[in-house]
Amino acid sequence: MRFTVRTRIALDLFAAVALSMVIVVIGTLFIGRQVLWENAQIQTDRLASTLAAQIAAQRVPGQLLSSAGNRARLGVLLAPAVFEGNEVELSVRDRFGQEVWRLQGSLGPRPIVIKKPVPGGGMLKVRLSTNLTNLTLDKLTRTLLLLSLGNVVLVTLLAWWLLNRSVAAPVGRLINAVEQLQSEADEFPTLPGMGTELVALQTAIERMRFRMELARGELERRHIELQQAHDDLLTAQKVAERAEHLAGVGRLAAGIAHEVGNPLAALVGFVQLLSSERIPESKKQEVHERLERELNRIGEIIGRLLAYARPAREAMGPVDVAESVRSAAELVRADRVYRTVDLELALDDKTGPVTAEPNALRQVLVNLLLNAAEAMESMERGRVRVTIRPERRHLLLIVEDSGPGIPSEIRSEIFEPFFTTREVGKGTGLGLSVCHGLVRGWGGDIRVDGSELGGARFEVELRYNTEAREAS
Repeated sequence: MRFTVRTRIALDLFAAVALSMVIVVIGTLFIGRQVLWENAQIQTDRLASTLAAQIAAQRVPGQLLSSAGNRARLGVLLAPAVFEGNEVELSVRDRFGQEVWRLQGSLGPRPIVIKKPVPGGGMLKVRLSTNLTNLTLDKLTRTLLLLSLGNVVLVTLLAWWLLNRSVAAPVGRLINAVEQLQSEADEFPTLPGMGTELVALQTAIERMRFRMELARGELERRHIELQQAHDDLLTAQKVAERAEHLAGVGRLAAGIAHEVGNPLAALVGFVQLLSSERIPESKKQEVHERLERELNRIGEIIGRLLAYARPAREAMGPVDVAESVRSAAELVRADRVYRTVDLELALDDKTGPVTAEPNALRQVLVNLLLNAAEAMESMERGRVRVTIRPERRHLLLIVEDSGPGIPSEIRSEIFEPFFTTREVGKGTGLGLSVCHGLVRGWGGDIRVDGSELGGARFEVELRYNTEAREAS
């Protein structure tokens, strides 16, 4: 429950006054109880002294209090009728401790006990009830509680009225004035009947409103600039991705040209052989079959290259990683850099689809596979291994090689734009940066480490496509 400032202050004041009054009542009751108790003890002591003196004056001289004469006199002096209405109990003993007289009475709990020696020998014991004292204390308690409650209510009502007149009403007028501002150009009105603090608050609100207007204008200007910068960044990112994609096409085309050139040379030879009519009829069928195989080979290579050259950006959806790896492997195997590189695939077809863009994922794979092979160009023989490893929350795609590897001191910069370890003119420096952006855009991640094969190890985390997995 939410309270107004006035209500909270009144409640706090009520609690403070009530607590102070409780302390006062407890202190007053404690002191009153002590005073009443001491007064009762004094009265009881005086009664015992007076009775002891009267017993000494009325006793038979030279006789014990237990004698018949003294007993008779005690019966008259301490008769029940004398103490009727008084809650008191008397006990008289002689000098030998023998009780010679007792007056019974209804005393209640915790009576006051006073013992007084009787001149001439003997002991008087007086027990006085404290019921009257307790009754007086109860009346005092009720009176103090009523007075305290009335005082708390009166002080609270008075504080409520003062707060309403001095704080709540001016603050209410201040709130209404703030709410009635129709536009940023409206001036804050001057409100009468306000204290110095509230006038200062009004001035501070006006200054704050002015600063907020300036800040709002600055925020709108920066928002426009930020939006423009964001749009420019998206455009640059798309341009970079397309440029890297075309660069990858160029890299593949340069490598595949040799692979296409060999079948073309063979085709020219077969055509010339057929044209010379020097080939026996029995061999013509075989030559035709070899011509067909070489043409099919050229068609497959060019078809894969054209498929890769299509624009990479598509709508994200479920993608079969194993199939994408096979497609990329077939494409790069035709490149000349893989003539001395063994490409090993350790694939699992039961891992389920991931969320990605099919052509873009193939672009990432081609880039990683070409980088791995090009890093081993100076080696006599190299190895590239692609592994698919299913994890609980994602699929891990690993591309590793037996090349020289990537030094640990530059691994944190390897995905930065335009960062490259190749010679000038041999690479754009955008390949891994684009791969990083694509994978992160799918909700995944890519990182680099050392491989047990001796070279670099790239790990690509890809999110499972939950809808496709549940449907299957």
